[in-house]
Amino acid sequence: MSQVRFHTRFLSLHGNNVIVDTVRNMRSLARLTGLKALAERGKLLETTGDHRAMVTAALDRDRPVMERLVTAHINNVRSTWS
Repeated sequence: MSQVRFHTRFLSLHGNNVIVDTVRNMRSLARLTGLKALAERGKLLETTGDHRAMVTAALDRDRPVMERLVTAHINNVRSTWS
């Protein structure tokens, strides 16, 4: 599943189409470069693990855990992808 598709489908579960459209638009503006290098270093697998944990927290309706996971994920992505 593509990065854009995962994020927009996950966000759509909450019924907020504005955030879904915003994320879709932001993703279309961003260029995902260096994916091969990130994959070779195992960084893409790390983000997959982040996603699994977020889905579990969402299903458990565990807001504090979700907030912690999303914050850590965004910080990780910022440092890894920039």
